[in-house]
Amino acid sequence: MSYSKSWDQTAVYRRRGTIGSTAVTATIPVVFSSSRTGSSVFNYREKIRTHQNATSAYVVAASRLLGKHAISATCRGEDSARNVLSSSFEGDYVVAGTTSHNSVNSAGVRNDALTQAYKRLESMKSQTNGLTILGEMRETIHQLRHPFSAVVSAAHAHLNKWDKRYRRAAKEGRHSFADVASSSWLEFSFGIKPLISDVKDIAISVARYEKPIISSDRFVAGSETQVTSGSSSIVSLTDSHIVATQTSSKVTTAGTRYFVCTDVSNQMLSDSARLAQILGITPENIVPALYEVLPWSWLLDYFTNTGDIINAACISQKSVRYVVESVKLQTVLTITTAPDTGRTFARLGAFGFPLRNSMQGSPGSVTVQVTNITRSPISTLPIPTFSVRSPFEAPGKVANMVAVLWQRKSSLPSF
Repeated sequence: MSYSKSWDQTAVYRRRGTIGSTAVTATIPVVFSSSRTGSSVFNYREKIRTHQNATSAYVVAASRLLGKHAISATCRGEDSARNVLSSSFEGDYVVAGTTSHNSVNSAGVRNDALTQAYKRLESMKSQTNGLTILGEMRETIHQLRHPFSAVVSAAHAHLNKWDKRYRRAAKEGRHSFADVASSSWLEFSFGIKPLISDVKDIAISVARYEKPIISSDRFVAGSETQVTSGSSSIVSLTDSHIVATQTSSKVTTAGTRYFVCTDVSNQMLSDSARLAQILGITPENIVPALYEVLPWSWLLDYFTNTGDIINAACISQKSVRYVVESVKLQTVLTITTAPDTGRTFARLGAFGFPLRNSMQGSPGSVTVQVTNITRSPISTLPIPTFSVRSPFEAPGKVANMVAVLWQRKSSLPSF
């Protein structure tokens, strides 16, 4: 059964401007409208009690006034004949109603939320991808047999400089500081550090093997981002000589959340099969493991979500009972108007009253909010869509790319 609800908020904007003895007042009502449409769920209490899907789809479009503060300002000037001109403004200069959202990369937010959901779903079964560990172990063992070889070679070359018999060897084996640093960083970043993480995951896997499988679980995975825009302008307040500086700030928050209900009670596995699943040595891990060990796959993942898409496509969703997707887009607009003494005096001078200028006042502001929410029950998690991302916000990724580029530069022949 579908339903539709609506509600309104009425805000009254008032202002009064004066020039000399002339006063102009205004009262402006603005209606902020909101609505919610969707479908109701029959016998939802019983469904919640029996762990069934009791959520329903709905769409919310809401706008409201969060607050406003009136501006107040008075100015005065004289001409050469001691004639006085006074002017004032008080009330609401900005009559704000609804507003639009900033442009947001909603697809990127959705993909981040899906990636978190798939990682959580995978971690419920597997602590780590054992096939990836096996594929990377050869290079890791080589690094452990020759740890920080560039540091060792540089140290030998430095010591050999004190022995005449090895001067030629020292000259040929000389390394720059940048070569040593980049090589050592790559060994640590792609060898030792992942190995420490893998050993920890394997230890946790063994501990999980000793515990029974959780029959059911519910979790929430989500992501959000903010985009801010703003502007500044000079305005003359209505029916007065008051000049003010007006600044606006619009903050849009985009978020996507997945509520996932799972049930793994029907997955009765033998001890060996359960251990293989926890360690991530199963057929569904083969394709992600092959991708992980491909040369330069890590660099591709820095700029795209290719690895996340492959991993999501290979994760089984047999244990997923239902999923609820919620998408929220919310914008808060704040406009502040502050009297500008210098420009107000200049305006008084332009009207022939440049002497003995005085002014007093306080700023005013108005803040409105617009919210759009869409909730949709779905049967399974969708696959993330392809997207491009920037790695330059993560210092570790930047360090890895710089080290690799330096190593490539050092390996090229010089002419």
